[in-house]
Order: sequence, then C-alpha cells, then structure tokens
Amino acid sequence: MMANSLIDETLERINREYRTGTLVRMKRFHSTEWRKLLILEEEINRCALEENMVPLSGVLIEYERLLGLMNKMSTGFPRIG
Repeated sequence: MMANSLIDETLERINREYRTGTLVRMKRFHSTEWRKLLILEEEINRCALEENMVPLSGVLIEYERLLGLMNKMSTGFPRIG
C-alpha cells in the first residue's frame, strides 16, 4: 500500500467520527495534546515522503487514537451529514 492511500484511509476513518470544533477546543484547552498532534503530523509527513511504511502505520494509529480521544472529550455540536 502506498503512503498516500494509507493516509487517506486513516483520514476517512477520523472524518466519520469527527465532531465540529474538536480541533479548536483541543488547541485552546489541551495544549499538550495539541503539540503532540503537530509533532505526529510532522512525523507523518516525514515518513510519507520517505515512503517508510512501517513507522508511518504506527504514527497514523497514534494520530487517529489521539484525535479519537479528543473527539470523545469534546462537547461539540452534533455531527452534520
């Protein structure tokens, strides 16, 4: 599987559960997790550019887990669509 396909699949799964405003609240009230998210995004970019699939898989799992956790903690608006 190519890096772009793996990233697209992960983002599709994240999108299914995403609640409006999660990232805004995460940045404002959970600065440690926000910084970790940015670090994970840098790592995703690095691994994708290098086509380094094994580390990319692990980083995407952690990225999805962190956003899922923030989503569950979110008191955001109901999902649209």
